Amino acid sequence: MPSEEEYADEKIRRSLDAFSKLVDSHEIINIEGSMHAYVWMKLPEQAGLAVKHFLERVAEH
Repeated sequence: MPSEEEYADEKIRRSLDAFSKLVDSHEIINIEGSMHAYVWMKLPEQAGLAVKHFLERVAEH
């Protein structure tokens, strides 16, 4: 989950895309108002729901 600043940086988005190709299942999402290093502390509900929804989708396949 990149921060808003990271998500706005094309170079970082390309890097995230490259890293995501190393795993079978992935999803890159943007949580508005987030800061990558602190997303779990500042926005725990939004971050937790994002992970929960991802895991539910992965489990369906």
